[in-house]
Amino acid sequence: MSCTNAAGAPIPCSGWAVYDSYVTDPRYQRYFTIAWTCLFAVAFLLTLPGILGWLRSGQWKEGSLAGRLGLYEDMSGGYRRIDSTEPAPSTVKRTRVPRPLLAISAAVKSFALATPPLPSFLSLDCIPLLRPRRAPSCHPTRNLLPFSLGTLLLALLIPAFFLAMLLPESELRTNPNRFGFLALAAIPPTFVLSSKNGAVQWLLGKGWTSVNFLHRWLGRMMVLLVLLHFYFWTIQYAPSHQVTEFLSGTKEQRGIGALVFLLIIAISSAGPLRRFSYPAFFVLHYVGIIGFLVFVNKHTIYAQGWATYSVLGIYGLDILGRLAGMRVRYVEVEAMEGGMVRVAMRGLHGGWRAGQHVSLRLFFTPPSPTPFSLFRSFEAHPFSISNAPPSHGILNASSPERGAELFVRSCGKGSWTGDLYDTALLGRKVAQAQADERAREGGDGRRKTFHMLALVEGPYGGLGTFVAVEQETVLLVAGGSGMSFTLGVLDEVVGRRKQNGQGGKIEVVWAVRDKAQIAWFEEPLRTLINSVSSISNLTITLRIYLTCDPTLTTEPSAAPLNASTYPPSASSPAFAPLPHTQLIYARPHLASLVHDTLAAALAPCGNCYPVCRCGDIDGDGICANDEEECCGGPGPANGIELLGGSSEDDEKKGEKDMIDEVQVLPKSGKSCCSPTKGIDSTTSTQDDDILELDPPSTSTPACCSSKPGKGVEAEKAPACGGGCCAGTGGACCSGGVEGVREPKEEGPVRVRTAGMAVVVCGPGNMIAEMRNAVARVPIAKQARVGGIDLHSEYFSL
Repeated sequence: MSCTNAAGAPIPCSGWAVYDSYVTDPRYQRYFTIAWTCLFAVAFLLTLPGILGWLRSGQWKEGSLAGRLGLYEDMSGGYRRIDSTEPAPSTVKRTRVPRPLLAISAAVKSFALATPPLPSFLSLDCIPLLRPRRAPSCHPTRNLLPFSLGTLLLALLIPAFFLAMLLPESELRTNPNRFGFLALAAIPPTFVLSSKNGAVQWLLGKGWTSVNFLHRWLGRMMVLLVLLHFYFWTIQYAPSHQVTEFLSGTKEQRGIGALVFLLIIAISSAGPLRRFSYPAFFVLHYVGIIGFLVFVNKHTIYAQGWATYSVLGIYGLDILGRLAGMRVRYVEVEAMEGGMVRVAMRGLHGGWRAGQHVSLRLFFTPPSPTPFSLFRSFEAHPFSISNAPPSHGILNASSPERGAELFVRSCGKGSWTGDLYDTALLGRKVAQAQADERAREGGDGRRKTFHMLALVEGPYGGLGTFVAVEQETVLLVAGGSGMSFTLGVLDEVVGRRKQNGQGGKIEVVWAVRDKAQIAWFEEPLRTLINSVSSISNLTITLRIYLTCDPTLTTEPSAAPLNASTYPPSASSPAFAPLPHTQLIYARPHLASLVHDTLAAALAPCGNCYPVCRCGDIDGDGICANDEEECCGGPGPANGIELLGGSSEDDEKKGEKDMIDEVQVLPKSGKSCCSPTKGIDSTTSTQDDDILELDPPSTSTPACCSSKPGKGVEAEKAPACGGGCCAGTGGACCSGGVEGVREPKEEGPVRVRTAGMAVVVCGPGNMIAEMRNAVARVPIAKQARVGGIDLHSEYFSL
């Protein structure tokens, strides 16, 4: 359509606007920047309560800020022991959250944690090249996706933001500069999400590992945008057969060079290639970044603000933080049986928290070098710190010069960890030979430790800077060498509770393939379990699951692993029994573990009634002082049914009627709880052979009150005026799993409603199963226990 004047001459039509991409598209660049910065600000506001609590608790005085500058040695004139002869008073102030808010939070968390199943056609059994070589009974294939719904929604925000910026006021086919401008706008957030010492850690308290998946997906979107930018510009010259002439231009060739380097980054970052050769990925990644930034700045003058100044600022601060956290020191390296290497950094007194890891670079040459292993000194890999600092840990308090310890498991011949194990094994043999030589000469015959020069960088990751596991019930689950991470968390949780006088229940579940692997962490586990015996209101239990022990897999079978199928033989590796420990020949069922732990928190006596201490109930029928005790016995309803169980009769009753019923306690007719009865003995161990490493106590259990009924006057307690659990001078019952003897609690067993924390470290399928196990807990039970928080840490490259 054309417009003419009165004389018939063509003139511009009124109301028409010429599309100028160099004016319109930069505006959407700014819109995209505003969008992701606002999202980051919302995340910061959600983290703000944790930051304020962290400041009020005084944890920043305990080395948390100093830890941002790396691990450090004694800076205050000596370590501080946390164990004392007199128990410390409880200084933990629990903030009571209204039940409706807890229910809403539980619903959101359950949706975010839900993990969809893997489609059947994508199962590893259907792909011959990816089919596991080991026996299926020992290593089941993955049947769940590696991401949860919450992770999926966060990842989908990236294409949603780009589509919202691409569609308005655009002519993408005739003028595809919008793709290029948005690709430039994605460079700053990509570097922010990859920084180990950036805004994510300082403002959100999250490690870079928790947001690294967003960094990867944002990078993939950049590749797609650049490809579309290149494609739509090229097809415009195809009808006139001028593609070759178009691509021969200087500006276009520089753009093609930027695209090539971007493809190098994307291809080298693929998971199979990273696992095949991490050093090759590392080198190609940095070469690709430098080449892309150079060529994209040569390609367009509009890249300077996005690909030069912002990158220099973000990456420069990250490098300064890494340099501040670097330490060069000699470390002790000890080869353990079964392919494990213990690396000890003696003399360190702080700078890290539970679950954090360091990047470790060891300068060594393997005994049997290959062309690839000659460059082992240039490789750095992350490893979890398996103990807490002396300021709030048990292991360092029992051994002042313990420092920080790392456990490195060999991944086989040809890998960095395999070469390290061979080197440590050779060093141990050489040290033993030297000790024998000195002994023959009449000198000191003790074997000296083997040392290596190391470059340590960090710490990074962990549970979060502003997060402390203060929930009353804690469930720690580890798979294999994931106990190195779990052990550090356990050390800090026990140490802090011993300092603060905080009680609670800690359950540790460890799944290992071979019984010999228990010796890797036997000594620190024994120290931590024994340290709890002096705390009357804190209990800890350990369950070890042997999933593929050599004595159990002598014959191929798809049946569940148990002693009836494969009885233990006399050749099984022996180890000293650990206290309060249960050994089970089976694969753990994670949903049952969560169910049992939650049931033990809400109904410690099995069949019992949770009642308020001193009968103090608010208008909503909830304990006003947030303290509940368990007084039970056989009856038509138990604590589980009262909290949303399967009893049809109780479902027909109103909540207030049930609360009124359990407040009335009898004067006589007491009955005792079974000392070995679990909460649900049919869930996880009914078909499994259980080896009790520490047999249950044979002492007479304390008695609980019998069945309460309406119209019976409650027995008055002289200490608080009535309503308290009567006749329970000791623990109501064992309150734990079958076959595990737990330390007694002083006074009546209290219903644990001050929150529950679940920490899991293991392979991807274990993480996915645990997410679903927590997500499927009824909302009412999550709100009842005070909320359930989940932190997952898994092995991945």
